[in-house]
Amino acid sequence: MPEFNFPAFSTATELLRADGWTVFSPAERDLAEGFDPTGMTGNEDLAELGFSLRDALAADMKYICEEADHIYMLDGWENSSGARAEKAVAEVLGHTVLYQDVDREARTPAEVAAYSRGYDEGYDDGMFR
Repeated sequence: MPEFNFPAFSTATELLRADGWTVFSPAERDLAEGFDPTGMTGNEDLAELGFSLRDALAADMKYICEEADHIYMLDGWENSSGARAEKAVAEVLGHTVLYQDVDREARTPAEVAAYSRGYDEGYDDGMFR
C-alpha cells in the first residue's frame, strides 16, 4: 500500500477526533518516532530503513491493553497482519470491535463526513476509545 497507508490513517484520525473520539493512531506514533513513508511504495524493507516493527507493534499493543476499550477496524484491515493481531488482542480483552465496512448505512458521524468529503475508499486500521 503506497506510503503504508499513512494518508488514510491521518484522514481517519482527523475525522474521528472531530467527532469527539480519543484516537491512538499507529501512523502518528510512527511519524513521531521519525518514520516518514512519504513517496514509499509500501513494499520497502522496513528493517533496512531503521524501522522497528517490533517496537511499533509493542506500542500499539500497549495502548490496546492499557488504554483502549474499543478498536475500530477500517476497510482492508484483513490484509494487515498487524491489524489482525491488534484485533485478536482486543477481542481477548473484551473490547468492543467496530468495523467500518459492516454496514455502509450505519456509519459514525465522522465516517459520514469523510464520505461526504469524497473519501470513498477505506482507511487501513486505527484505534480509538
